[in-house]
Amino acid sequence: MKSISLFSSGGIADLAIKRLGIEVLVANEIIEKRAQLYMHNFPETEMIIGDIWKLQEKIITKTINHLNGEKLDLVFATPPCQGMSKNGRGKLLRGIREGKKPKLDERNQLIIPTMHIIKSLKPKLVFFENVPQMLDTLILDENEQPINIINYIERELGGEYIGKPE
Repeated sequence: MKSISLFSSGGIADLAIKRLGIEVLVANEIIEKRAQLYMHNFPETEMIIGDIWKLQEKIITKTINHLNGEKLDLVFATPPCQGMSKNGRGKLLRGIREGKKPKLDERNQLIIPTMHIIKSLKPKLVFFENVPQMLDTLILDENEQPINIINYIERELGGEYIGKPE
C-alpha cells in the first residue's frame, strides 16, 4: 500500500503506518526541525517542508510522480490540535477576551488545503487523527461561512467516502 502523510511532525504516527507495511511516499511538515527529524527517521520518504497552503499543488504533483500511474491507498492527516483541544481553547478564549486573538483559530482552517489534496489524489482511504474536541470545532469555509469541521469534511468528501468520527 502507498500513502502520504500530512502534518507529519517527526513521524511518530508514521511509525505505525510503516509497521503495517504501508509505504509513505510524500510527507509534509511546516516546522523545519520536525521535518529534519522525519527525514532522518524516514529517508525513503520525500519530505516537503513548509506551509501546506502554499505547497498543496507541489504535494499533489510529487505524489502523482511517485505513484507512477498507481492509485494512492491512504492519506494520513494529523492537523494541529491546539485550536481544538481543551487547553488550546482555554488559551484562545483568554486571548479573545483580551482582544489579542481572533474568535476562530486559523490553524483549524488547515482542513481546507487538506481537502483539496484529498479530492485531487482520490485515495482509497482517508484517516484523520485529532482530539475529541474536533467534533465541536467551527471553521470558516472557502466562502467565509461558519461550519462545524466534521460537517465540512462530510460535505467535501461525503459523496465519495464513508466514515464517521470516533
